[in-house]
Amino acid sequence: MTVASRRVVVFSLAVTFVAGHGAALSRLRAQEDGVSPYRVTPLFSTSQRYDSNLFSTALDPQGDFITRVSPGIEGEYRSPRFSLMGRYALDLERFATHPELSTADGRQQATIDLRTNRSRRLEFAVDAAYTRTRTPGDLSAGTGLTLARAQAEHVEVHPAIVRQVNPVTEAIIDYTWTDERLVGGVATSAHRAGIGIDRHVSRRDVVEVNYGIRMFLFETDSRLTSHVVTAGWSRQITRDADVELQGGPVLTGGTPSPEVLASMRYHPGSADLSISYARTQTTLVGFAGILDTQSVTASAGYMLRRQVQLRIVPGLFQTASDTGRADAGRLAVEAERPMTGLLSLRATYEATFQRGSLTATPAGNSISRHLVQLSVVAARARRHAGGR
Repeated sequence: MTVASRRVVVFSLAVTFVAGHGAALSRLRAQEDGVSPYRVTPLFSTSQRYDSNLFSTALDPQGDFITRVSPGIEGEYRSPRFSLMGRYALDLERFATHPELSTADGRQQATIDLRTNRSRRLEFAVDAAYTRTRTPGDLSAGTGLTLARAQAEHVEVHPAIVRQVNPVTEAIIDYTWTDERLVGGVATSAHRAGIGIDRHVSRRDVVEVNYGIRMFLFETDSRLTSHVVTAGWSRQITRDADVELQGGPVLTGGTPSPEVLASMRYHPGSADLSISYARTQTTLVGFAGILDTQSVTASAGYMLRRQVQLRIVPGLFQTASDTGRADAGRLAVEAERPMTGLLSLRATYEATFQRGSLTATPAGNSISRHLVQLSVVAARARRHAGGR
């Protein structure tokens, strides 16, 4: 059994454990009203998609119609001091004009989230995620870059401890391990550890100070370590608006650079508006090296008549390495409307554009891609009565 297969089995068993363990607890700890804190939700969606640039190439782009069926399951257990949630979904894909790409595992996604309160002041949490996909651009949301079609994997584990020092001060210690692999690319793993203090200086203002250390390991036997210190401030301007600012220096291999995050959110009535700017350092699946990224993203959501939820998400990205630079743009538009109590209809359009290169290889022509998708999504929660 390959490493990838073992990971899939482990996460699948973990989700199964959520369901089995929750069922046992529901029988043993049935509440007085006869409803168990255990919940199982079967997930299912089917979609028809058109991809104008299937292989994400600058020259001779090829389009195709893709039929996707996505079954899944979500399990959850909650008690006053403990919660556990697991989710697993699988994409089966059929290509109309490229049948050799049809597969029963176009994408697999699994997540686990565990939280426990040992006391009113101490909380422990750990979450993990696994993604296996044949469109590695799914793993590069922070850079906005479109990557050539290939099998890619992402594994992430993130434990954290939160301590309520006093009514207005909170201390957080967390650690994140990630591992990314791309067929034909360089495998990358990263360790991130940090400690932070949040303090409510008023009913509307929170200030924070954070220190973190990041270690990046590449399959080429290279290693880079970063130290970052940031300070932040957030304010609830009104009941419907808030702003957040955070920044500080990052020292990577003796070279300093800034880390910046600025965001504003506004929720007037049925609308939901936000805009953010970020500058940070990250890695890209299959690429050996640390990248400096800048991005400006926005989101606008609105509830139209007849319960139609409309959302527009534009974004501009700039990514630089030691040997090159790539710019990217993205625009996504999504509309969703409930059909019945169990079904909803979702229409999505996404346009991406990029130019430049992160390597010394000439950048060549620009890459553009358009995705149009129509989906029917079904999800039904099923609760079990205690003792049954």
